[in-house]
Amino acid sequence: MSELLKRVIAAVILAAIGITAMVWSSKGYFVLALLLSVLLMSEYSKITAGLSNEHSRSIRMHTMFRALLSASAFILLYLFARYGINYLAFLLLYPALIMLIELFNAGEKSLLRIMIGHFSLLWIVMPLCLSVFLVFPVGQMYDPRIFIGVLLLIWANDIFAYFIGKYLGKHLLAKRISPRKTVEGALGGAVMALALSFFLFKLLVMPDWFDWPVLSLLISFFTVTGDLLESLIKRNIKIKDSGSMIPGHGGLLDRFDSLLFSLTPVFIYLLIRNIIHLN
Repeated sequence: MSELLKRVIAAVILAAIGITAMVWSSKGYFVLALLLSVLLMSEYSKITAGLSNEHSRSIRMHTMFRALLSASAFILLYLFARYGINYLAFLLLYPALIMLIELFNAGEKSLLRIMIGHFSLLWIVMPLCLSVFLVFPVGQMYDPRIFIGVLLLIWANDIFAYFIGKYLGKHLLAKRISPRKTVEGALGGAVMALALSFFLFKLLVMPDWFDWPVLSLLISFFTVTGDLLESLIKRNIKIKDSGSMIPGHGGLLDRFDSLLFSLTPVFIYLLIRNIIHLN
């Protein structure tokens, strides 16, 4: 089986699982997002372990701690959005917890490990937590349509950027960071996402006709930025893929980097437009 076919089959299966879980109920979304937060953080901890020259016991400790941190942050935000239980302020303790654990593992690389931990909060934990407000946009009523629309725009951008870049791409977008990202691919993905956004307006109603097109442009920019950021991280760590969990794609971070980098600007736009509310 070719790598391209593996990539397509894996993408279809992941999309089917994600959409089915979210359409099924809030429990489906909760289980899927919680599992994803734990797996992404575990993968992140493993690939960054080499930067601080951690020994195996320390790697296991940081992996477990960050996975629990990510899971608990998501659970708190879910409870806040779903049941109106105000745990939001507790999230302010999380940066301090990352620093606190270094007291039990003090060494020459402690500062670097703290920075690596804090970056994981920004890159992985915060976006996944903000996704809660996309499925609970107006209080305690579950409605995954906005989040599904965002996912469709991301997938459309990624798919067309990949194929147009692969077969028509000639001009590298960021040669020093990624030898495969092309200007043609980035533009092709953006055009497809923009085209899809006009159909989404008919299917998934927004207050104004321009909301989905604006979101498509935001997503197109930040998916490319997320791809390049992950490529930069892998280049610094000197690895090809973040893992091998998904056939044809590599690791989970390789597959979900676009989503992670897009969710925060999407959340900010929806909040400014008063489309979602924080209870």
